[in-house]
Order: sequence, then C-alpha cells, then structure tokens
Amino acid sequence: METSQYLDVFIEESKEHLQTFISQLLKLDKNPSNQDAINEMFRSVHTMKGMSATLKLQDMTNATHKIEDMLEAVRNKRLIVDSSVLDVLFEAVDQLEAMLIDVSEDASRQREIRKETVVKLQKPLKTKKRNSTTVRVSMDQLDALTNLFEELVVDRDRLDLLAHDLKHSNLQETVNSMTKITDEIKSIMLNMKMVPIDYVFNRFPRMVRQLSRQLNKQIKLDIIGGETEIERSIVDELSDLLVHLIRNAVDHGIEMPDIRAEKGKPDEGVIQLKAYHSENYVCIEISDDGSGMDKKRVTEKAIANGLLTKEQADTLSDHQMIALVMESGFSTASELSDVSGRGVGMDVVKNKVEILDGSLLFETKLDQGTRFVIQLPQSL
Repeated sequence: METSQYLDVFIEESKEHLQTFISQLLKLDKNPSNQDAINEMFRSVHTMKGMSATLKLQDMTNATHKIEDMLEAVRNKRLIVDSSVLDVLFEAVDQLEAMLIDVSEDASRQREIRKETVVKLQKPLKTKKRNSTTVRVSMDQLDALTNLFEELVVDRDRLDLLAHDLKHSNLQETVNSMTKITDEIKSIMLNMKMVPIDYVFNRFPRMVRQLSRQLNKQIKLDIIGGETEIERSIVDELSDLLVHLIRNAVDHGIEMPDIRAEKGKPDEGVIQLKAYHSENYVCIEISDDGSGMDKKRVTEKAIANGLLTKEQADTLSDHQMIALVMESGFSTASELSDVSGRGVGMDVVKNKVEILDGSLLFETKLDQGTRFVIQLPQSL
C-alpha cells in the first residue's frame, strides 16, 4: 500500500477516534468521575498517537502525546476533572480537528498545537470488544456499486416482462428469486451508507458551551436520539443548517439569566436537539425554552425594511410572520454580532432543507420558546 493510501486510512480512522473521544468527553462533562469514559478517551488518543507517529506526522504525534499524558494523570488520580480540565480538553479537540483537516488537504502542511494549549495541558500535571469484522469502504466505491445495482434492477425488470410475455413459469420463478435478492442487496447498501446522527450532534455541545460563555448566558444542551441513522452524504449539509438554528437559539432565543429570573424561569436555559424516524423520514427537532418571537418586533422590523405596510402588519397572521422570518436578509437583532444578527440564518436553513428534498416547520410562543422541525428523506 502506498503512503497516500495509508494517509487516507489514517484520516478516516482518526475521524472515528475523534468522534469516540468527543462522545466520551461529553459523558465526562456530565459525570467527571466516569472512569469508563476516561479509559475510552485514552484508548482513542493513544491509537491516534501511534498512527500519526507511523506516518511521521510529528505535530499531531506531539499533540496527542500531551493529551494522553493529561488523561493518564486523570486515570491515576493525580489530576481531578473540573471545569478547567474539561475546557482544555475541549480546546485540544478543536485543534486536533483543525490539524486533521490540514493533513487531509496537504500532508506536508501541519500546524502545531497552540503554545497556550500546550501550557494548559502540561500545567495541571505539575500542579495536581468487537464480534464482527469492519472494513472501510469509500463513498466513491459505494456510488459505483449503486450504479451497478441500478443496472441490475433494469435487467431484472426486462426479464420480468419477458417471462410474462412468454408465460414461462421457470423463468418467472427465477425473476421472483432475483427480486428477493435485489431487495436484500438494496437494504444492505442503504445500511452501508448510514451513520448515527451523533456524528453531527456531537459537534454542538462544544459550540453551545463556547457561545454561552461568550454571551454570559447559562445554557444546557440536551441531545436525544443520537443513535438515529442518516445517510452519510447529507452529514455536512445537515451540520451547516443546524449551526444556524442553534446559534440563533443561543443568541436570540435564550435570555440573559437576570431576564429569565424576572420571568420566573430558571437561570439556565435549555436547548433540545432531538432526532427520530417517522416512516421513511428522519425528523430533527431543535427547541428552546427562551423568549420566543415577538410578533410586534417582527412587524416593526419588516415595516422598517419595507417588507410590509402598517396596514398589512395589523392583519399579519402567525403563519405569515413565520414566512416573513424566512425571507433573505431578515433579522430582528438590534445590532450585529459574531454570533448572529446578520440576516443570513433562516433563509439559508430553508434553502438547504429544500435542496435536500425536505421540509421545515416551526412554531413559536412569546416567552415560552421556539421549536423547529426538519423532515428529511431517510435516503437520497
């Protein structure tokens, strides 16, 4: 196997190990004494260290080695898992992902893990089975197999017509047998293209954690249905549109703690990310217990932008208000921010969902929150 092929295997396996590391880190965030999570994290980063060393990717080898040292200290009770330790691990994961992207684009272009992160990783150390065989298959190979399968189905249908015209019972039995086999092949191929939606969802706890601190808000992200499977080809598109919805929920939806207290709400707001199957569709719900949308504020902004007249605003229904929010460039934010308020969120979400042959619904109640439902075909 050539070096480039080894590199492809390394990149794919490293992505899987990072996903395992992130999922276990989220468990550790909820329960800092979870020894199983610590052990899984250690195994994942140790494997990445070994693979990167084999390929002479020194920067990644050094980075994973420092993370491994920190986890070893945690395992040996020399270091207590607290918010500062978790912060460093989340930051280190972000940088490992960035390093992996660099390697995938150009193996000769590596970035060193930031010096401040190295210090953070080292400082605490100074102060305190599988039953089945798995093979890796590229999407290109799966697409080629799909094309061949479609040709096979066309030939089967031609044989079916021929058997019917000739009234040939033996040939018809053969076609019936082929139908059963092709149905099974179709099911297997579909499963090969599926990945747990956790692959997407696991990216967001870190984002919510960082944004809530940036905005001085207290926000909890609940994830339900992470085992729900989606087709691998829509992972990136789905991730992009969920980023818009979750950032809007953090910035526009969840109120500041003092405002929530005035409303009789807990200081900590809740955003829920939920996935489930409904017939042949995958449904993703994003809901929050925040401020909801203020119809008066929406109509005032629409009038100011020339999208509505005052007479139209007086008779605007809730359904029409929701359609208005979906317009390109529309935002109720009073000022621009790094989080949202640039009017590039909801129309982007709507367009991406339509491109994926899906639908987007949402409902909102003032001072109670907002709920979005994305419905996508299980397979494209």
